[in-house]
Amino acid sequence: IHTWLAEHTDPGAIAVDGKTLRGAKGHDGKQVHLLSAILHKEGVVVSQTLVDRKTNEITMFQSLLNSALIKKTPRRPQMPSGLVAITQL
Repeated sequence: IHTWLAEHTDPGAIAVDGKTLRGAKGHDGKQVHLLSAILHKEGVVVSQTLVDRKTNEITMFQSLLNSALIKKTPRRPQMPSGLVAITQL
């Protein structure tokens, strides 16, 4: 469904945020942490990536924005919002 939504919406702005999923555990028994790109207007997640415990949101930010789902949107946003930590780049 995310692919279809990405192809049929116009992302005026994209928010990026990370969340640790309460109660969810990966194969290694560790908590799951996801980084997501969300269309502001529609409230739709258009891309999501697992943040490995050996890295962080900052290092995953660019790969999230370069993901295939975001590239398929009719018009890419000028500037994503969110993640104050990204300003460290």
